[in-house]
Amino acid sequence: MPEVVVLEEWKPTLLTAELSAQDLERLRALGAAGRLDVDELTSGVRIRAKQWVGVVALDTVRIRIVPKLAAGSLNVLKMAGYATGLAALDMIPARRQELAEGEDLLDLVGLLLAEASEQVLRQGLHADYVEDESDLPYVRGRILVKRYATQRLRQPTRIACRFDEHTTEILENRLLSAALRVALHRVHEEAVRKRIRAILPAFEEACGGEETPPPASDCGVVYNRLNAHYQGAHALARFMLHGEGIAEEGETHVESHAFLLNMDVLFERFLCRYISDVVGPRGRVAYQRGTACIIRDATTGASHSTIRPDIVLSPRHVPAMRLAIDAKYKRDIAQGDLYQGFLYAVAVSAPDHRTLLVYPTDGGEDRSQHLAIETQVGTAYVDCYGIDLVSAVDEAIHGRLHERPTALKVSLVAHVNHRVPPAARTDPLRA
Repeated sequence: MPEVVVLEEWKPTLLTAELSAQDLERLRALGAAGRLDVDELTSGVRIRAKQWVGVVALDTVRIRIVPKLAAGSLNVLKMAGYATGLAALDMIPARRQELAEGEDLLDLVGLLLAEASEQVLRQGLHADYVEDESDLPYVRGRILVKRYATQRLRQPTRIACRFDEHTTEILENRLLSAALRVALHRVHEEAVRKRIRAILPAFEEACGGEETPPPASDCGVVYNRLNAHYQGAHALARFMLHGEGIAEEGETHVESHAFLLNMDVLFERFLCRYISDVVGPRGRVAYQRGTACIIRDATTGASHSTIRPDIVLSPRHVPAMRLAIDAKYKRDIAQGDLYQGFLYAVAVSAPDHRTLLVYPTDGGEDRSQHLAIETQVGTAYVDCYGIDLVSAVDEAIHGRLHERPTALKVSLVAHVNHRVPPAARTDPLRA
């Protein structure tokens, strides 16, 4: 059994266990991909976690990177479920609370995938008609005349036909079979592995009795009343196979021994949906939309760089009223974050030059600070809001966002209602 090393995000540790050459290559690959900082020393390998949390399963050691600001793996899964619309993750049953708190991220996803796949089996495996071509001793479907004519002398007793075959060997079942097979090799908890081993043969048999490779794409699944019961299990399967895209666009893919989620991106996507739900239909929320031609080359006039705040909020019927919002997955706002916020306030937000910087707090309370700076175009504002992430996630997934008013919510609603936010009615702290 591999040694388990628990590591908090952004914290270092020294691996003193003797690592195989393959494990060293895997760690180097993770370092090259920016998932970990890896230093090979004479006394061992020192690794430092970054913003990625999850599991790295090596031959001799299992590295469990746990989130600090997100309050554990259970809350990370709830955040991911809410941000991606994956109800199977954000509605984790209460009876799993004790197990969830003690398990790593990968074991939790494996457990939910096993439960969802069991539910699919109880409701029945879906079968569909798939077009096939084969040489048969009798006519079935349509005769492929050209192919039959070219091989008639070699196989006079066979007829080339194209026909529809009713089979369970379809994308819906292949996706679950592949995800369960991957989960069986990656989860650590024996109780979860036992549940997966019990149901995997049924899906492999449905897919022809062979080990199913992960499909190159599962975009071809169209849900209807016959296969709607697959939808939750498929979402979990995609999460197991691909991490449901919780990564920056263009980030390097890593091997299947690592199951890691980018907390910076997850917090951005969680906050985007959170804001959308707070403002409701009155607001328009744009995520990662670049604003080109803001910074120009003074000589040629060409665009030099693109300004891309994480979120831009506008009233639905007044798109020119823009409010730039930036998500900062860190304990405190740094000086560089303020400079960035003031740039967004001047270049993006209009007509009120204001930016919101939102970050998670680890003290279980909400915070706010309001800063201002005089510019040639007027006063620019940066409002910093720290949110209690545990409470925010719980309110979001249970539809209770409007039960507890916070400074951030009041500011968001004031913007889409064309009102001056409360922070602007008093003299802000001068920066």
